[in-house]
Amino acid sequence: MMLLNRSFFIITLWAFGTQVFASDWGGHSKLFLNSESSSSHGSSQDGVVLMQRLNVAQSLSEKWQVNAAYEFIANKTNSNATTIDPTQPYRAFHTGKVWSSKDNKSIINQNLDRFQIRFSNEEWRIIAGRQAIWFGVGRISNPTDVFAPISFIQNDKEHRIGVDAVRISHSLGELSDIEFGLVFGDKFKTENSAFFSKIRTNIENWDIEGIFIDFLDATLVGANIQTNWAGIGFFTEMAETKPMGEDPYFRLNFGATAMLQNEVILNGEFHYNGAGERDYEEYFSSLDSFSFTNGGVWYLAKEYASLGFSVAPHPLWQISSDVILNINDQSFLVSGGLEHSIADELSAGIYAVIPNARKTGTEFTEYPRSVQANMRFYFCLLYT
Repeated sequence: MMLLNRSFFIITLWAFGTQVFASDWGGHSKLFLNSESSSSHGSSQDGVVLMQRLNVAQSLSEKWQVNAAYEFIANKTNSNATTIDPTQPYRAFHTGKVWSSKDNKSIINQNLDRFQIRFSNEEWRIIAGRQAIWFGVGRISNPTDVFAPISFIQNDKEHRIGVDAVRISHSLGELSDIEFGLVFGDKFKTENSAFFSKIRTNIENWDIEGIFIDFLDATLVGANIQTNWAGIGFFTEMAETKPMGEDPYFRLNFGATAMLQNEVILNGEFHYNGAGERDYEEYFSSLDSFSFTNGGVWYLAKEYASLGFSVAPHPLWQISSDVILNINDQSFLVSGGLEHSIADELSAGIYAVIPNARKTGTEFTEYPRSVQANMRFYFCLLYT
């Protein structure tokens, strides 16, 4: 009953805000049809997910703005459904589940994903409230991104999960700035919260970014570097993380992106994961360590390489695919998708993840084979 009352309060506040304050609002509806099967575990799961997101933006003045975003997620599976609203530690409060069936195969969740006030002028920018915070330039992994990292095989990457924070940035000149912030954990407790600082500059076509994060009894020192030469973009991302009471670990990404003729984009990348192991027998021995529980680490081995491409054979069609190789055990994972723009506001697509299932005793053999069909509808209304 308390949860339903809280949901009613949030919805009422939302409706009041959209009518009284909002000058423009919009959002989207997304429908996902999912099917997963695992040859290593002999299991399968099918499901339907419907997501409804509303976005509201109001300019209070030339320098002040308020933004909010609220989601409902309905999830129906043939096994236990999961909660979409994150339980990751960087939210002071969680909106949580609205309703679930007795067999837990149907769930409706709510997610207050954005609720922030912004101030900006020529030199300063301040954002307070629930917002998206991420760092990194890599594609298959981001060593500097620990607040709400996204898995490489996750298909819907449109919105980063919002965290509760206050961040302040100050311009140091053209293409240079310094930023620092506080990210709040459960109930604003100090032990659940984090501090970060970042400095960014550009030196002769080199974008250089230094990052320091103090989070959950660990410290991270990292850097992101990008440049462009002969029409090819090169990037490097690295971070050294030192958890309290555990050995430090180093993670590194470097790669390149090239845009060819006919809207063809090629990607190549290498990832070193100092938190992983080289032998399969040791993969699962450290899953309870800080790197996997709170450090944003997904991969179990040490070295990985990836190749990918995307191409638009027609203005209304886009094809993409990636292959990631575990260099240590020689297993690989293939992902790919096809997207079609039906109208300006409507698109549909299909996305698949296919692991190497022929060789047992490898990391990607443990991954399920999955296929997802989706449809997305976007809308925007303006008030003056």
